[in-house]
Amino acid sequence: MFGFFTQRCDICGNLLKRTFHRWEINGRKMRACSHCNAKLEKAKSKQAFDSPDTLGAKKSSGGCLKWAFILAGAIVAMFIGVGIISVMTAQPKPDIGSGHSPESATATAMQQMPVFSSVDDAQRAAVLRYPELGRQGSEFNKKFLDRRKEYLASKPEYFKDTSWPMRLAEEIAISK
Repeated sequence: MFGFFTQRCDICGNLLKRTFHRWEINGRKMRACSHCNAKLEKAKSKQAFDSPDTLGAKKSSGGCLKWAFILAGAIVAMFIGVGIISVMTAQPKPDIGSGHSPESATATAMQQMPVFSSVDDAQRAAVLRYPELGRQGSEFNKKFLDRRKEYLASKPEYFKDTSWPMRLAEEIAISK
């Protein structure tokens, strides 16, 4: 006769399969199926986080919330430190409006430009930096294509470097 006794969930009445969960509800011990157990767990979790005196964390496990704040503070401090260091080590930008020619400003910008492994990489980076370059028919796109055509005729060596699309886009941006 063993094994033929069927047990039911005390909450919903469904047949219990191999496993069931025990809950104490209103002082009474009850058996719950997996579905009801999930709902009870969710309600218990929601109740713990909705408590106004704990600010979303149980008093017994407040260490977890404390460590989250400590970690967030450390990350913020790290970014502030990096920001201060980058401000202290920043190179002065060329003053384009004080008599410098666009060519000298372009030369300064070119010194800081990364080297690209292919022309496609440089072109993608140029379009990311200057989205209007990627829009066919835009003023920036037309200037880029005109200057490219001009350089193909007058400076073919300009296109030997794989970074030429980014350099040309920088020149167009500076000359605006």
